[in-house]
Amino acid sequence: MQSDMSIASEITRLQEAKEDIKDAIEAKGVTVPSSAKIDDYATLIGQISGGGGGSYDFVYKIKKGEQTTLSAQEAAILDTIPTTFQYRFGSLFRNTDIVSADLSPITNMGRYGGDFMFAISNIQTVNLSGLTESGSGGMYNMFNTCKSLTSLSLPELTKLEASINICDGCISLVSFSAPKLATVTGGVGAALRNCNSLKSVTIHPNALNNSGATNNLLGYATGTNFTALRLSAEATDNVYLSWQGSLDSDSILDVLNHLSTEATGKTCAFKNLTVDSSDPNYAAISAKKASLTNWTITGLTI
Repeated sequence: MQSDMSIASEITRLQEAKEDIKDAIEAKGVTVPSSAKIDDYATLIGQISGGGGGSYDFVYKIKKGEQTTLSAQEAAILDTIPTTFQYRFGSLFRNTDIVSADLSPITNMGRYGGDFMFAISNIQTVNLSGLTESGSGGMYNMFNTCKSLTSLSLPELTKLEASINICDGCISLVSFSAPKLATVTGGVGAALRNCNSLKSVTIHPNALNNSGATNNLLGYATGTNFTALRLSAEATDNVYLSWQGSLDSDSILDVLNHLSTEATGKTCAFKNLTVDSSDPNYAAISAKKASLTNWTITGLTI
Protein backbone atom coordinates (compact mmCIF):
# COMPACT_ATOMS: atom_id res chain seq x y z
CA MET A 1 0.00 0.00 0.00
CA GLN A 2 1.41 3.34 -1.06
CA SER A 3 2.13 5.91 1.62
CA ASP A 4 0.48 9.31 1.63
CA MET A 5 3.88 10.75 0.72
CA SER A 6 4.29 8.62 -2.42
CA ILE A 7 0.69 9.35 -3.50
CA ALA A 8 1.35 13.09 -3.13
CA SER A 9 4.57 12.75 -5.11
CA GLU A 10 2.75 10.92 -7.89
CA ILE A 11 0.05 13.61 -8.03
CA THR A 12 2.75 16.28 -8.25
CA ARG A 13 4.50 14.37 -11.05
CA LEU A 14 1.24 14.08 -13.02
CA GLN A 15 0.49 17.80 -12.55
CA GLU A 16 3.95 18.71 -13.82
CA ALA A 17 3.58 16.35 -16.77
CA LYS A 18 0.23 17.95 -17.60
CA GLU A 19 1.84 21.41 -17.59
CA ASP A 20 4.61 20.17 -19.88
CA ILE A 21 2.06 18.73 -22.31
CA LYS A 22 0.12 22.00 -22.19
CA ASP A 23 3.27 23.97 -23.05
CA ALA A 24 4.09 21.58 -25.90
CA ILE A 25 0.59 21.88 -27.39
CA GLU A 26 0.66 25.67 -27.21
CA ALA A 27 4.13 25.67 -28.77
CA LYS A 28 2.41 24.09 -31.78
CA GLY A 29 0.04 27.04 -32.01
CA VAL A 30 -3.02 25.54 -30.27
CA THR A 31 -4.45 27.38 -27.26
CA VAL A 32 -5.15 25.23 -24.21
CA PRO A 33 -8.03 26.65 -22.11
CA SER A 34 -7.27 26.97 -18.41
CA SER A 35 -10.34 24.82 -17.74
CA ALA A 36 -9.10 21.95 -19.93
CA LYS A 37 -8.82 18.57 -18.20
CA ILE A 38 -6.32 15.88 -19.11
CA ASP A 39 -9.15 14.05 -20.88
CA ASP A 40 -9.46 17.02 -23.30
CA TYR A 41 -5.82 16.96 -24.36
CA ALA A 42 -6.27 14.28 -27.04
CA THR A 43 -8.74 16.54 -28.86
CA LEU A 44 -6.42 19.52 -28.53
CA ILE A 45 -3.47 17.51 -29.85
CA GLY A 46 -5.65 16.56 -32.80
CA GLN A 47 -6.00 20.27 -33.62
CA ILE A 48 -2.26 20.57 -34.28
CA SER A 49 -1.86 21.05 -37.99
CA GLY A 50 0.87 19.89 -40.32
CA GLY A 51 4.25 18.35 -39.70
CA GLY A 52 7.51 20.11 -39.00
CA GLY A 53 7.33 23.12 -41.34
CA GLY A 54 5.25 25.43 -39.18
CA SER A 55 6.12 23.94 -35.82
CA TYR A 56 6.75 26.26 -32.89
CA ASP A 57 8.79 23.61 -31.07
CA PHE A 58 11.81 25.90 -31.05
CA VAL A 59 9.95 28.46 -28.91
CA TYR A 60 9.18 25.77 -26.37
CA LYS A 61 12.80 24.59 -26.41
CA ILE A 62 14.21 28.10 -25.93
CA LYS A 63 11.86 28.76 -23.04
CA LYS A 64 12.91 25.46 -21.48
CA GLY A 65 16.60 26.24 -21.93
CA GLU A 66 17.08 23.37 -24.37
CA GLN A 67 17.97 25.71 -27.27
CA THR A 68 19.93 28.97 -27.21
CA THR A 69 19.84 30.12 -30.85
CA LEU A 70 17.09 31.24 -33.22
CA SER A 71 17.66 30.68 -36.94
CA ALA A 72 16.33 32.71 -39.87
CA GLN A 73 14.12 29.75 -40.81
CA GLU A 74 12.57 29.75 -37.34
CA ALA A 75 12.14 33.53 -37.43
CA ALA A 76 10.31 33.12 -40.75
CA ILE A 77 7.83 30.84 -38.96
CA LEU A 78 7.34 33.51 -36.30
CA ASP A 79 6.79 36.06 -39.06
CA THR A 80 3.62 34.23 -40.10
CA ILE A 81 1.97 35.74 -37.00
CA PRO A 82 0.04 38.76 -38.41
CA THR A 83 1.52 42.19 -37.70
CA THR A 84 -1.96 43.27 -36.60
CA PHE A 85 -1.76 40.82 -33.68
CA GLN A 86 -0.90 42.92 -30.63
CA TYR A 87 2.09 41.58 -28.67
CA ARG A 88 2.87 39.22 -31.59
CA PHE A 89 6.33 38.54 -30.12
CA GLY A 90 5.67 40.10 -26.71
CA SER A 91 8.00 38.73 -23.99
CA LEU A 92 8.59 35.69 -26.24
CA PHE A 93 12.19 35.13 -25.14
CA ARG A 94 12.14 37.22 -21.99
CA ASN A 95 14.44 35.98 -19.22
CA THR A 96 15.74 33.03 -21.28
CA ASP A 97 19.25 31.77 -22.08
CA ILE A 98 19.01 32.60 -25.78
CA VAL A 99 22.34 33.98 -27.04
CA SER A 100 21.73 34.68 -30.75
CA ALA A 101 18.76 35.32 -32.98
CA ASP A 102 18.51 35.81 -36.74
CA LEU A 103 15.38 37.93 -37.17
CA SER A 104 16.31 39.07 -40.68
CA PRO A 105 13.03 37.76 -42.23
CA ILE A 106 10.99 40.12 -40.04
CA THR A 107 10.23 43.46 -41.72
CA ASN A 108 7.50 44.92 -39.49
CA MET A 109 7.11 44.53 -35.74
CA GLY A 110 3.53 45.76 -35.64
CA ARG A 111 1.74 47.28 -32.66
CA TYR A 112 3.56 46.19 -29.49
CA GLY A 113 5.03 43.44 -31.67
CA GLY A 114 8.39 43.11 -29.92
CA ASP A 115 7.31 44.32 -26.50
CA PHE A 116 9.91 42.97 -24.00
CA MET A 117 10.83 40.32 -26.61
CA PHE A 118 14.37 39.68 -25.29
CA ALA A 119 14.24 41.58 -22.00
CA ILE A 120 16.50 40.23 -19.25
CA SER A 121 17.75 37.47 -21.57
CA ASN A 122 21.31 36.38 -22.37
CA ILE A 123 21.08 37.58 -25.97
CA GLN A 124 24.48 38.56 -27.36
CA THR A 125 23.85 39.05 -31.08
CA VAL A 126 20.70 39.70 -33.05
CA ASN A 127 20.16 40.21 -36.78
CA LEU A 128 17.42 42.75 -37.53
CA SER A 129 18.71 43.64 -40.99
CA GLY A 130 15.28 43.26 -42.61
CA LEU A 131 13.30 45.40 -40.17
CA THR A 132 11.93 48.52 -41.88
CA GLU A 133 9.10 49.61 -39.62
CA SER A 134 8.02 49.33 -36.01
CA GLY A 135 4.48 50.30 -35.04
CA SER A 136 3.30 51.81 -31.78
CA GLY A 137 5.18 50.08 -28.99
CA GLY A 138 6.75 47.68 -31.49
CA MET A 139 10.20 47.80 -29.85
CA TYR A 140 9.06 48.84 -26.38
CA ASN A 141 11.66 47.55 -23.88
CA MET A 142 12.67 44.99 -26.50
CA PHE A 143 16.21 44.53 -25.13
CA ASN A 144 15.76 45.99 -21.68
CA THR A 145 18.53 44.82 -19.31
CA CYS A 146 20.13 42.49 -21.85
CA LYS A 147 23.52 42.64 -20.15
CA SER A 148 25.38 40.59 -22.80
CA LEU A 149 24.24 42.48 -25.90
CA THR A 150 27.26 44.30 -27.34
CA SER A 151 25.87 45.97 -30.47
CA LEU A 152 22.57 46.68 -32.19
CA SER A 153 22.30 47.54 -35.86
CA LEU A 154 19.01 48.56 -37.49
CA PRO A 155 20.25 49.31 -41.03
CA GLU A 156 16.84 49.48 -42.77
CA LEU A 157 14.58 50.79 -40.00
CA THR A 158 12.81 53.91 -41.27
CA LYS A 159 9.98 54.33 -38.77
CA LEU A 160 9.76 53.92 -35.00
CA GLU A 161 6.69 54.73 -32.98
CA ALA A 162 6.22 55.00 -29.21
CA SER A 163 8.97 52.61 -28.12
CA ILE A 164 10.87 53.77 -25.04
CA ASN A 165 13.68 51.91 -23.25
CA ILE A 166 14.69 49.79 -26.25
CA CYS A 167 18.13 49.02 -24.82
CA ASP A 168 17.81 50.54 -21.37
CA GLY A 169 20.26 48.84 -19.02
CA CYS A 170 22.29 47.06 -21.72
CA ILE A 171 25.52 47.58 -19.82
CA SER A 172 27.73 45.83 -22.41
CA LEU A 173 26.33 47.65 -25.45
CA VAL A 174 29.18 49.39 -27.28
CA SER A 175 27.59 50.49 -30.54
CA PHE A 176 24.16 51.38 -31.91
CA SER A 177 23.19 52.20 -35.48
CA ALA A 178 19.95 53.31 -37.15
CA PRO A 179 21.06 55.33 -40.21
CA LYS A 180 17.67 55.44 -41.99
CA LEU A 181 15.45 56.19 -39.00
CA ALA A 182 13.89 59.33 -40.45
CA THR A 183 10.45 59.03 -38.82
CA VAL A 184 10.18 58.96 -35.03
CA THR A 185 6.87 59.57 -33.27
CA GLY A 186 5.64 59.27 -29.72
CA GLY A 187 7.88 58.44 -26.80
CA VAL A 188 11.18 56.91 -27.95
CA GLY A 189 13.48 58.22 -25.23
CA ALA A 190 15.72 56.25 -22.89
CA ALA A 191 16.56 53.93 -25.79
CA LEU A 192 20.19 53.94 -24.67
CA ARG A 193 19.83 54.91 -21.03
CA ASN A 194 22.14 53.14 -18.57
CA CYS A 195 24.27 51.82 -21.43
CA ASN A 196 27.50 52.69 -19.64
CA SER A 197 29.80 50.97 -22.16
CA LEU A 198 28.29 52.76 -25.16
CA LYS A 199 30.96 54.39 -27.32
CA SER A 200 29.52 55.03 -30.77
CA VAL A 201 26.18 55.82 -32.40
CA THR A 202 25.25 56.31 -36.04
CA ILE A 203 21.82 57.88 -36.36
CA HIS A 204 19.55 59.81 -38.70
CA PRO A 205 19.26 63.40 -37.42
CA ASN A 206 15.45 63.29 -37.49
CA ALA A 207 15.60 60.98 -34.47
CA LEU A 208 17.19 63.87 -32.52
CA ASN A 209 14.86 66.74 -33.39
CA ASN A 210 12.94 66.88 -30.10
CA SER A 211 14.24 68.75 -27.06
CA GLY A 212 12.37 66.49 -24.64
CA ALA A 213 14.27 63.47 -23.37
CA THR A 214 11.27 61.15 -23.75
CA ASN A 215 10.88 62.02 -27.43
CA ASN A 216 14.54 62.04 -28.48
CA LEU A 217 16.17 58.69 -29.27
CA LEU A 218 19.32 59.77 -27.41
CA GLY A 219 17.42 61.21 -24.47
CA TYR A 220 19.07 60.13 -21.19
CA ALA A 221 22.03 58.59 -23.07
CA THR A 222 24.52 60.24 -20.73
CA GLY A 223 27.35 57.69 -20.54
CA THR A 224 30.83 59.20 -20.32
CA ASN A 225 32.21 56.61 -22.77
CA PHE A 226 29.84 57.84 -25.47
CA THR A 227 32.29 59.93 -27.50
CA ALA A 228 31.61 59.01 -31.16
CA LEU A 229 28.48 60.23 -32.93
CA ARG A 230 27.89 60.18 -36.68
CA LEU A 231 24.87 61.62 -38.44
CA SER A 232 23.79 59.67 -41.51
CA ALA A 233 21.99 62.44 -43.41
CA GLU A 234 21.67 66.20 -43.75
CA ALA A 235 19.91 67.81 -40.79
CA THR A 236 17.11 70.12 -41.87
CA ASP A 237 15.36 70.22 -38.48
CA ASN A 238 16.50 70.87 -34.91
CA VAL A 239 19.26 68.66 -33.49
CA TYR A 240 19.26 68.22 -29.72
CA LEU A 241 22.29 66.55 -28.15
CA SER A 242 21.55 67.91 -24.70
CA TRP A 243 22.59 64.76 -22.83
CA GLN A 244 25.89 63.90 -24.53
CA GLY A 245 28.60 65.71 -22.59
CA SER A 246 31.57 63.63 -23.77
CA LEU A 247 31.41 63.88 -27.57
CA ASP A 248 34.86 64.21 -29.15
CA SER A 249 35.82 66.88 -31.67
CA ASP A 250 35.41 64.50 -34.62
CA SER A 251 31.77 64.06 -33.61
CA ILE A 252 31.25 67.80 -33.17
CA LEU A 253 32.67 68.47 -36.62
CA ASP A 254 30.55 65.70 -38.14
CA VAL A 255 27.38 67.19 -36.68
CA LEU A 256 28.23 70.70 -37.88
CA ASN A 257 29.05 69.40 -41.36
CA HIS A 258 25.61 67.80 -41.56
CA LEU A 259 23.66 70.94 -40.66
CA SER A 260 21.79 72.19 -43.73
CA THR A 261 22.97 75.50 -45.10
CA GLU A 262 19.42 76.20 -46.29
CA ALA A 263 17.49 75.52 -43.07
CA THR A 264 16.34 78.59 -41.16
CA GLY A 265 15.26 79.15 -37.57
CA LYS A 266 16.69 75.84 -36.37
CA THR A 267 18.71 74.98 -33.26
CA CYS A 268 21.62 72.63 -32.74
CA ALA A 269 22.10 72.11 -29.00
CA PHE A 270 25.23 70.51 -27.55
CA LYS A 271 25.82 69.81 -23.87
CA ASN A 272 28.47 72.23 -22.62
CA LEU A 273 31.23 71.05 -24.96
CA THR A 274 34.51 72.91 -25.33
CA VAL A 275 37.03 72.62 -28.15
CA ASP A 276 40.49 73.75 -27.10
CA SER A 277 42.77 75.62 -29.49
CA SER A 278 45.21 72.70 -29.35
CA ASP A 279 42.63 70.29 -30.76
CA PRO A 280 43.42 69.14 -34.33
CA ASN A 281 39.84 69.96 -35.36
CA TYR A 282 39.84 73.41 -33.76
CA ALA A 283 40.26 75.43 -36.97
CA ALA A 284 37.71 73.40 -38.95
CA ILE A 285 35.12 73.53 -36.17
CA SER A 286 35.64 77.24 -35.62
CA ALA A 287 35.26 78.02 -39.32
CA LYS A 288 32.23 75.78 -39.77
CA LYS A 289 30.43 77.17 -36.77
CA ALA A 290 31.06 80.72 -37.95
CA SER A 291 29.63 79.90 -41.38
CA LEU A 292 26.38 78.46 -40.03
CA THR A 293 24.72 81.82 -39.44
CA ASN A 294 21.36 80.29 -40.29
CA TRP A 295 21.54 78.06 -37.19
CA THR A 296 21.41 78.79 -33.48
CA ILE A 297 24.19 76.68 -32.01
CA THR A 298 24.28 76.35 -28.24
CA GLY A 299 26.38 74.49 -25.68
CA LEU A 300 29.57 74.68 -27.78
CA THR A 301 32.50 76.83 -26.75
CA ILE A 302 35.47 77.38 -29.07
